[in-house]
Amino acid sequence: MVTNFDYIGKLSEGLIRVKKGIYPNYKCGFINSNNEIVIPLIYANVRNFSEGLAAVRCGNWTSDKWGFINNTGELVIPCIYNNPRPFYGSMAKVLYNNEWFFIDKAGNRIISLKEYDGSSRFCNGYAKVWKVNPNNSSDTVIYTIDTLGKIIQPQTAPNVPSHSKAIEQFLDFLDNKLSSSKG
Repeated sequence: MVTNFDYIGKLSEGLIRVKKGIYPNYKCGFINSNNEIVIPLIYANVRNFSEGLAAVRCGNWTSDKWGFINNTGELVIPCIYNNPRPFYGSMAKVLYNNEWFFIDKAGNRIISLKEYDGSSRFCNGYAKVWKVNPNNSSDTVIYTIDTLGKIIQPQTAPNVPSHSKAIEQFLDFLDNKLSSSKG
């Protein structure tokens, strides 16, 4: 049992992320609820598990390359991505060669987001993506896409502020309405 960590996170899918050391030389891994190391502290950073996978930063802080491990510590998606988001609806948003993508749980780049100004996460097989009119930021078009990137439904969102946080909040609201209407 190990208890001398510099950071102990919250329980996430049965595991707790931990950190030992001082920036930029600390290492991260995961323990179980009995404080036993389950995934060795070998990563520059780790994120919580979501849908059975956790993003891990390989190498050191200057490499900024991320991959995903499963709950046994096996690297199932190689450390080739930047800025990973958690998996939702079996898809995660990542940056690859300065382009945003949705990837599947095998690490395949399924949907390129270069045509869009932003996106929500997937929920019930759908995500919201949007384009902001560069001549009129309140003229935003929001699309619902499926897990293959096919546009299911465009909708105009008049008077949505161009600030991306406000758009994300708006899309979260729409996602919640979609989720609650499907029961």
